[in-house]
Amino acid sequence: MCCKITLDILKDPVITPSGITYEREAILEHLKKVGRVEPITGYPLTAEQLVTNYAMKEVVEEFLKENKWAAK
Repeated sequence: MCCKITLDILKDPVITPSGITYEREAILEHLKKVGRVEPITGYPLTAEQLVTNYAMKEVVEEFLKENKWAAK
């Protein structure tokens, strides 16, 4: 339930074609600064390929409802 870049709990999760989920803002910043490559796999990646990960968003929201201590 954490972003692979920021290591924070996901708030706006997006999934890449390779199946890895990141925080939207973090992966967009990575693409801007580092280039069009996925940080974990090294595969080519563009912002247009990112898709909201609704399943993960629902899981995180439910977790935070039950574990208020985890929300920042």
